[in-house]
Amino acid sequence: MTDNQTAKTYGTYYEEKLYTATGGISPENRDDEMMVRALRARLGNSAVLLKGSSTALYQGFRVKLNRQDYSLVARVTDGGWEIPASFAKEYFGLCANAADADYVAIPMPEGYSLWTDGELCILQAP
Repeated sequence: MTDNQTAKTYGTYYEEKLYTATGGISPENRDDEMMVRALRARLGNSAVLLKGSSTALYQGFRVKLNRQDYSLVARVTDGGWEIPASFAKEYFGLCANAADADYVAIPMPEGYSLWTDGELCILQAP
């Protein structure tokens, strides 16, 4: 066996072990996955919404905007971003009196800031 073959065998074994240790993340996606994990850790009480999606990223976890009706999604109207009232009530403790409405404008709790690009919306915690 040549040194080149030994190195190749070691590299393959190493990649296999790393692939297993990282929960099956392929080498091509490992850097992206680490960046996503770091972003999730930094989010804190922030919420990330995607237009047309029935889920949000909140406190680093994927959550449903409405647990009973998955057809309610984050949407953009002439007045700006709207989310299901149940999400605002459950996760931010806001809009408690809006139980009869399906959608409400994104609430702005004190100290929070809003960033959007039309497709993505981040409600940044202080």
